[in-house]
Amino acid sequence: MAEGKSTGFRIKKISDLMQVGADHDMKEMGLTYSQFHVMLYLHHRRDEQIPLKQLERFFQVSQATMAGIVVRLEQKGYVHACVDEHDRRVKLVSITELGENACERAHANMVEREGQIFSCISAEDKEKLDEMLDRILMTLKKMTKEGCADE
Repeated sequence: MAEGKSTGFRIKKISDLMQVGADHDMKEMGLTYSQFHVMLYLHHRRDEQIPLKQLERFFQVSQATMAGIVVRLEQKGYVHACVDEHDRRVKLVSITELGENACERAHANMVEREGQIFSCISAEDKEKLDEMLDRILMTLKKMTKEGCADE
């Protein structure tokens, strides 16, 4: 197999380059790609206070990593974090109005960027690609769960 031609390597390179572009677009708002995705998660649950532990599990990152992301977003006024009044060990996070506005702007930028990225393929091919990526993702999730069950 030629160097750099494996499917996994190309998917990784695409992901890396998309992240670099997204980080560049979001820099004016003081956001990173990771921070934006946390805000997007909170945006879709805007009427809820989400436990930090739930964010850690969803994004598959350590407690320290997620706590750092939340602290930086809170410093910018994009999220609010507080201690659960029923269980002081639990930290709850919610998106603020300022965060909602920034999230909507960042999302619009990402939609525009994705339109540019996928302009080289037809809408039909894009739909097929999305279906194939979903199948690959589901297969990998199953393999990971099965692998974890063996331990």
